[in-house]
Amino acid sequence: MEYRFSLTPRLIALTLFCGVSLLVLLFTLGFQVGRQMSGVARENPARLVADARSGMATVSGKGTEIAAAAKGSAEGMMSAPKAAP
Repeated sequence: MEYRFSLTPRLIALTLFCGVSLLVLLFTLGFQVGRQMSGVARENPARLVADARSGMATVSGKGTEIAAAAKGSAEGMMSAPKAAP
């Protein structure tokens, strides 16, 4: 019994697709393992949101002048006339 193995264009495309899929899956697996090892996945999402809000309250309480300047510059950018193409 003799088997002939020929590389058709469809077989080459299937091999490339499987190779790229394997690389994507390995990347996502490594990403998830890295998150688990770093402890990010173990954090409580509600606590992270609360920490972010308290940090923003601290920043906005200390930098009212900066916030006012940023608001003024944003309003100035919104009201600026648009250039004609």
